[in-house]
Amino acid sequence: MKISVKAEESVYSDRYSNNGASPMWCSNNTCVLRLGDEVFASGYERIPGASPMNDCRWVLRQRTEEGWQRVQADERGRQREPCPLGRLPDGRLLLSSNPTLLPPDAAGGGPARPELLVFDAAQPVVPPKVWHPAWKETPPFNQHSYRTLAVDAAAREMILFQNANYSHAEWALRTVDGDWISGQLPWPAYAPTDMAPFGASHARVNYPVVALNDRTVHFCGA
Repeated sequence: MKISVKAEESVYSDRYSNNGASPMWCSNNTCVLRLGDEVFASGYERIPGASPMNDCRWVLRQRTEEGWQRVQADERGRQREPCPLGRLPDGRLLLSSNPTLLPPDAAGGGPARPELLVFDAAQPVVPPKVWHPAWKETPPFNQHSYRTLAVDAAAREMILFQNANYSHAEWALRTVDGDWISGQLPWPAYAPTDMAPFGASHARVNYPVVALNDRTVHFCGA
């Protein structure tokens, strides 16, 4: 198969935040995807006047004949990390968001509530629908999500992984019928003689690559 470069260009640029994340924080996930001839990218935009750690917002950009266009952004939520994208063959565009539950003027970290935002790729300026994954019990989610969104386009199903403290990752799979199946992926515990960082009890896995195919999940992290 011959591969050729059709275009090479800047998607966006912005002032870097000092919250510990970066636009390529989720380098093992995709923040750029294609739907037929249309290309979308989820940006990472610092909010003027906001204090770290939750001092950024998602922004959705689309590649048009006129170049990259900023079509929509989060006007209310604040978060720390970039937002991976996924797609379904019927034209739905998925964005993984993790807005903080802290007040707008609060600094530092705190509890967060994962969301899946569902856009119509044909009308990306229309506000998205919001899906709230159904988790087991009440996981202690915060600004450090290290999350992954994977989509099985053929089956029209998707799975979201998100770390909960240092002990495990929570996962939630949305079926083609709109139901949620959820569970936990535990991390290996440190031995008493290990030099555990930050007083952690388990060897947390970050920046995972996840593939979903016919409800078989392949997970590889650092």
